[in-house]
Amino acid sequence: MDSLNCQRTNIRVLFEMNQWQMSLGRFDLGRTVKGQPYVFEAFKPHECPEFDLGHVTLEVPSGELWIQDALRIPEWQKLAQQVQPNPELNSEWGRFQHTQTLAQNLNVAIIHVGNTSPGLYLSPEGMLMGGHRYDADAPSTKDTPDLLFQQNVCTDRWTVEMVDKQVLLESLSREMGSEQAVECLESYAKTQQQDLIRIYIQPGQAHLYFVGHPKAFGRHFKMNEVDVSSWEQPMFVLSPQALTLQLQPKQTPDGANELIQKNRKSSLS
Repeated sequence: MDSLNCQRTNIRVLFEMNQWQMSLGRFDLGRTVKGQPYVFEAFKPHECPEFDLGHVTLEVPSGELWIQDALRIPEWQKLAQQVQPNPELNSEWGRFQHTQTLAQNLNVAIIHVGNTSPGLYLSPEGMLMGGHRYDADAPSTKDTPDLLFQQNVCTDRWTVEMVDKQVLLESLSREMGSEQAVECLESYAKTQQQDLIRIYIQPGQAHLYFVGHPKAFGRHFKMNEVDVSSWEQPMFVLSPQALTLQLQPKQTPDGANELIQKNRKSSLS
């Protein structure tokens, strides 16, 4: 019996014909009810799972983010596999869980964005935002008074990975020792200098807002502190403060202006 897997939930689904009426529903071949070798439950009209906006808190003790589509450090990748050995990445829910689980257990942000190479932008409030602000064919400047363009992430691995350098160093030190970990990161920074992006944000904690599908972020992200309605395709936001659904007066964290200048110099060098 042929079946499909839902791209949102990875639930096994089946088309069934009953008195010339076709319906789509979930089914379970492992059970038998009233002599039937499977249990079929038809979806109701317009029934489709809708996932909420994801929100996790990350520790950023140094404020120096290492960003790439994937950090190609074997010991670091091994740690991620230990946290979630077999991630289900073929569904929106599976990708959502993968991002959430690694953030909560390894203190790393891995956002699934597809092969989109999103741009990174830093706001005066110290927020790091990822996505595409404009249609590729529309003439526009990348720097605006409210956002400083940093760089595009080359997403050969279809993800954007962000981790604080100190978090990365401490994790690797537990695996290989402090001296070797320092040498590992220094060597990695040299060999990956074309693809590795380093951006400075406010040290302390950062709040990551994400979804399981890059095209769904703009539909879910409705915060009064940040307006992404004009973006062509917003994908994620990393904020030094927790955002709310209620209108709050904008506040600039201490040191945000210095961070803007530091990143501006970095982008020009």
